[in-house]
Amino acid sequence: QDQGQTATTGQKAQDERQVVQGTVIQNVGAPVVVGSPEPSSWQWPPAGVTYGVVMPRGEVTALSYRSAVMCFAVIDTVSTLAELISILVEGDVSGLLLLLFLAGPVCGFIGAKRLERHWVSLYLAFSIVKLASSIVIMFFTWFIWFIIIAAIQLWVTKIIFEFWRALGSIEPGRLQQLRRGEVEGERIPFIF
Repeated sequence: QDQGQTATTGQKAQDERQVVQGTVIQNVGAPVVVGSPEPSSWQWPPAGVTYGVVMPRGEVTALSYRSAVMCFAVIDTVSTLAELISILVEGDVSGLLLLLFLAGPVCGFIGAKRLERHWVSLYLAFSIVKLASSIVIMFFTWFIWFIIIAAIQLWVTKIIFEFWRALGSIEPGRLQQLRRGEVEGERIPFIF
């Protein structure tokens, strides 16, 4: 029993005497990894740096939602055409009134592509009318699919509204630059 206790005490004494070897780094000015090459051999920009452009929020929103609104316009066009065809197949000529609803998505596509607010305004109005009809149908049927369709239409209308509002916050001269693809702003490095 004394030998076991002595061995344990001896091991503790040995553990306390262990020293971890380290490397002292001085005058670097930036965090480094021990074992990495000297700062003088680093290449600029480092591999973990990319440059981005800082732009006003309205411009970022407009450019971000532009393709989404164009996609929504195409989906609205296809769904309206499908609904029109199904009504006409049943022999109901009143379905031709749905042709009027094709104007909204077409205006939305043109407005998003050209970044023109007045075209997007027409699409927003179309989307609000479609949302209202979806909500009315939802309240009269309470069928789960109509509830889902109304929720999706609400979300689409919100995106279109945000895009419309963002276009209104951009100066006309800057909109001309964005249409030409001149996306300029303050360039800053993003380090990751």
